[in-house]
Amino acid sequence: MAQKSSDERSVLSPVSVQTPRHNAGNLTGHPRKVKDLAADFHNCIMKWEILNSKGMEIVTKIANIKIEKVYAQEGEDEEKLSNLPQELNPLCESLAEIIESMAVLESKLSYKAKNAEALVALEQFHPDGNNSPPLLFLTMTLKDVSRVTKEIHSDFCKELQLKRTLLCKVAHAASREESEALAACWLHQPYIRPQCYDLVQALLKETGHVK
Repeated sequence: MAQKSSDERSVLSPVSVQTPRHNAGNLTGHPRKVKDLAADFHNCIMKWEILNSKGMEIVTKIANIKIEKVYAQEGEDEEKLSNLPQELNPLCESLAEIIESMAVLESKLSYKAKNAEALVALEQFHPDGNNSPPLLFLTMTLKDVSRVTKEIHSDFCKELQLKRTLLCKVAHAASREESEALAACWLHQPYIRPQCYDLVQALLKETGHVK
């Protein structure tokens, strides 16, 4: 099976850190923490996308081996078809390692999202006397940042669960069509919504990482 073209979703590009528009070169307090948080989210997701591409290469190799050595064996009994080629073992192990690396990134996103939530609680515990929460940079309050980071993490958490399911199924797909469907599912990451990447870009723009 030929490898499918890369997803057309709006994948993030590398960014260089720039000074925010409010001219805060040496940020402190909540603005500094939120600026760092935005960079951390961006970096984690960039690493996730690299891992997803590597995983796609492995999933494609697994599907090609099954097409060549399993599905092509017409007339064989079911028991023989269920015996997996030995070369699938190291590929499945490599795919499992990639998923565990993804799990580390998902854990970091969870930790950072909880940090944003803690900043909101701290702000509420020490109000500044205003009726409305202050803006951090341009348009977002701490509550906005917390909401955005929760949404982003939620998508990647769901996608990680799907990846684990795909790992269990990809080597045992019963037909060529099932193998292709599993590969497409890995590639397109259905639980990571396109707007998730828009939210990350919004964080980067809010904190001055990109113009």
